[in-house]
Amino acid sequence: LRSTAAGKAAEGDLVLESKGYIIPVHQIQVSPKVSGMVMDLKIEEGMQVKEGGILAEIETIEYKAEFDRVQATVNMAKARWQELWKYRADEIRQAKAELDDAFAQREQLFQEWKRNFALKAANVVALKEYEQAESGYKSMDARVVRLQLAFELLKKGPRDERIAAAKADQDQAEAELVKAKWKLDNCTVRAPVAGTILTKKAERGNMVNPAAFSNGLSASLC
Repeated sequence: LRSTAAGKAAEGDLVLESKGYIIPVHQIQVSPKVSGMVMDLKIEEGMQVKEGGILAEIETIEYKAEFDRVQATVNMAKARWQELWKYRADEIRQAKAELDDAFAQREQLFQEWKRNFALKAANVVALKEYEQAESGYKSMDARVVRLQLAFELLKKGPRDERIAAAKADQDQAEAELVKAKWKLDNCTVRAPVAGTILTKKAERGNMVNPAAFSNGLSASLC
């Protein structure tokens, strides 16, 4: 401290000097949320960063492949769900056409069987022809019953169990997609707050793992 004659420090003079350390009020250890190799590091000690600024890039190959795989699973689940409904109107029309055709054939075979029944009573037709007519009618009658049941089931729509299973598969796949996207997005490490980089704890090419403690991997970036 240097005083003037008036007992006051002159403008521009050093009034007080003290040695020591500046201690930050808050220190935040920045760790990646996913493990992997640091492909790009954009920080240096002393650098000021803005909140949300990119600090580093983690290798994305594995996470991108997982995201693509789950995306394909979601697409397949959606296709199975849509399959239960998408072409149902066409399937119903086709089933109705087959049923109408079976009705017409059954009526024709029934009339033929009736004629052979009358001829058999008069001993005009061979037993074999009569049996063939009877068998043909009964076979077509059974086919009509089967087609009618199939037609009614189509009109009612898919079973509740199939609907529930298809919807559950789709929901599960979409949940897995959210997780896969979260991992892929977090390969880009961003600053959680605005501040100054105090220490850098990783370099480009290092393996980082947020769960690492003593296995030779870095748990944090800075």
